[in-house]
Amino acid sequence: MSLLLLAVGLTLLGSPQALHMGLQDPNFNENLISGKWFSVALASNNLHCVEEKGNMRFFIHDIQVKHKSLQFHHFQMKVWEEGSGQAPRINGKCVPVMMTARKTKKKFQYVMRHAGHNLVFLEKVDPKCFVIFCTHKQQHRKETVVVELYSRTPTASQNVWLIFRVLPKPRDQTYPCH
Repeated sequence: MSLLLLAVGLTLLGSPQALHMGLQDPNFNENLISGKWFSVALASNNLHCVEEKGNMRFFIHDIQVKHKSLQFHHFQMKVWEEGSGQAPRINGKCVPVMMTARKTKKKFQYVMRHAGHNLVFLEKVDPKCFVIFCTHKQQHRKETVVVELYSRTPTASQNVWLIFRVLPKPRDQTYPCH
C-alpha cells in the first residue's frame, strides 16, 4: 500500500517553491514535538541532495525543543572527501550528528546553517503521530526544497501518507527512508 501511495504522491504537481501553509493553530505548543521520531519520507526538487549520499538525507531519531531553537539528532552518511573542507569520510557509514535550528521572528520558522543557508518551516503536526518539515536551502545561488515526514512509529499510517502526499511540494521525487 505504501508503494501505491508513493506512486500517487509522485504524480502530484508542485513547484520548486513549496507553499508554506504552516500550522493553523498559532497557539500550538512546539514542546509537543520533542522526543523520538522515525524518518519516513523525503521529497525534493533536487534528487542529489536526498539520494543515498546526499547532504540533505537525514535519519532523524530525536527532536528536542529548546529555548528559541530546535535540536535535530540524526544520523547522516558521511561521504565528503578529506581535504575538501568538509567533514572527513568515515568509511561511508552513518554517524550521529546534532544540528540546531534557531527560531526566527515568524511563528514556526527556523534558520539553520548546514551546507548553505536553510529556512526550516514546521508545516503539519500531530504530536502523537507525525511531523512534517519543509526546508529551503540556499547554496551557490541555487534553492533546494526538501519536505520531510517523520513518524512516532517506524512506518506511517495510511492517513499520515495521505496528509503528506496532498501537501504542495517539489516535483522531482519522494524517497521512502527505509
